Amino acid sequence: MRTLSATLSAAQKATIINPLARIVLTQGANSYTYTTTRILDIKISEAPDRQTADVLLNNSDGVLTTLDLKGYKGVVSFGATTSAGDEYSAAAPLWVVGQQLHSWPGGLSCSLSLAGIPNLLAEDRANT
Repeated sequence: MRTLSATLSAAQKATIINPLARIVLTQGANSYTYTTTRILDIKISEAPDRQTADVLLNNSDGVLTTLDLKGYKGVVSFGATTSAGDEYSAAAPLWVVGQQLHSWPGGLSCSLSLAGIPNLLAEDRANT
């Protein structure tokens, strides 16, 4: 269970909310942080035996076209602008298991599929 700071909790109860989303992808010394300026959509599911996320990123500038993010650890966070500034609450870490580029007339996007440790353990087919 996540705990929220008093200011983030108050911001979520306000009549006007400035919602925030962020994903931080890391692997070794490489790190990429994407916020609401690039995130188009996030669907996240957290259960004790299953953790998944699908993240759709704007790739109209083509920056994501040459990146291979498969295997990166991703931490999805949601938050709000508070009196103390931007605050986030992070979900459990997930790993990028799939990446797909999409194009249509006048647009480009990149979708990431992420899975948590329970999912990765369920997929483990190790044997003696």
